[in-house]
Amino acid sequence: MSDTQQSADDHGGVPVGDIRFYQAIIPPLPDGNYTLRARQTLDGLPGAEPSPSIPSVTLPFAVRGPRFTLNPADINSYFPPPSPPTPFEGQLPHVVVARKTLPWERLLGPDLDQGIPWLGLLVVDEDDPGGIPKVHSGTVADLLRDGGKLPPGTIGPALRTGDLDDGESADDPCSYTELPADLFASIVPRLADLPFLAHARGVDTGNKPIEGILAEGIYSVVVGNRVPHGSAVNGAFLVSLEGFGELLAGQADEEAAREAADGATTIRLAVLHSWNFQMGGEDPFDVLMSADHSGLLAIDPPAVTEVKTGANCTQQAITVPAPDPSSPAFVEETVRYARQSGYAALTHDFRDGGQTFSWYRGPVIPCLLGLVLNEDQSNPVFRTADSLLRYDPASGLFDTGYAAAFELGWLLALQSEGFVISLRSYLHQAKTKGLRLVNRQQLTAGPFPLNLPADGAASIRNGVVLDAVVRWLAIPGADALQAALGSTASTGEVTS
Repeated sequence: MSDTQQSADDHGGVPVGDIRFYQAIIPPLPDGNYTLRARQTLDGLPGAEPSPSIPSVTLPFAVRGPRFTLNPADINSYFPPPSPPTPFEGQLPHVVVARKTLPWERLLGPDLDQGIPWLGLLVVDEDDPGGIPKVHSGTVADLLRDGGKLPPGTIGPALRTGDLDDGESADDPCSYTELPADLFASIVPRLADLPFLAHARGVDTGNKPIEGILAEGIYSVVVGNRVPHGSAVNGAFLVSLEGFGELLAGQADEEAAREAADGATTIRLAVLHSWNFQMGGEDPFDVLMSADHSGLLAIDPPAVTEVKTGANCTQQAITVPAPDPSSPAFVEETVRYARQSGYAALTHDFRDGGQTFSWYRGPVIPCLLGLVLNEDQSNPVFRTADSLLRYDPASGLFDTGYAAAFELGWLLALQSEGFVISLRSYLHQAKTKGLRLVNRQQLTAGPFPLNLPADGAASIRNGVVLDAVVRWLAIPGADALQAALGSTASTGEVTS
């Protein structure tokens, strides 16, 4: 995180793959009312004694931003999600806001530094006094101390009608919630804590869809100061702390905050965003990949046959016996083996119009299958899904698992605009380098020239050279090109 506060314009592009943290991005002017006075004087005009006076000009204006409500479109994302139960215990909730300066656009109090955020993320669970509070719809008047809408024993922010900025009204819509004063005093961040609970971050968004993420790549984050309850339902409330400076000045002393509440039993706060969530107690990857759970992915789950104990966990290994082609019950054993290994029999339409059924197994079942390759394919390159169809001559059936995974990966890759652009750029560069390689003098002259066939140019355009350049990464380029054209070119030795 940066050691210094940044101005709203003091940022640059973030390199791909990097993330940049800002302690705060301070706008040039905080929200509020301002007066601009302009005065002009004329001195030394010939024949003008005394110099003429020009009346000064006064121009009032206001800098307005979110105060009592927030545009839902400004909420980029939030964590933990509302459902299902999130399994990351011990993590602090947070809200990502598209306005990079939002936490510092207002002053928490008239005498407080602008680097102290005016927003806080409060976390309340159902076991707290009063449970998770409800969010009420009302107006700004429900918060003002001279609005006449605060019940006895309830206080809101230290704001009155005269504290509203130009363009704001007590009749403006506003959502609010109420917390018991003791609970508020025990969970609200102190002034010294607030600067550590908000920051800005910048990332490169070149390879990310604009939808759902700020195109500029810089946004603000407000973090809660309370770890959620591990087994109860929690509520997160992004609230305005403007006007509560006295209640927060007690630092870690909760009694000082209670005294500042003047005997109030309830605190009313403006809510800009809220959601409920529940934490889970288990890591889903460890759980789902255990034998007890992954076996459920099979149509006919097998029994656990072996138990292995590790340093920190117990793993159960599933062993499924492979079918014996010489067994009289080979067909039944094949079907049972496939079902217990997570395969399903699906209709398979061939490209020539034929139809059969083949085995399909999803990619999330933890079972490693050996991929049968030719002897010269130690590092194979597959260009089509069909090249990954695995055929079992004993049963006469295809395994389509790898082919389906290839097609899924292909579609996911093409969905990424950044990947497609990079791929096209790479192919163009590879073809260009291949053509240059062919045209180099050492390939067409010297004591051992490379004699290209008459249709060598066509072979180059059809991808022969492209394949050679790909292999260039592993073996010398000239040898790769010679191997690629070996069926039609001379076998003369090439020097480079």
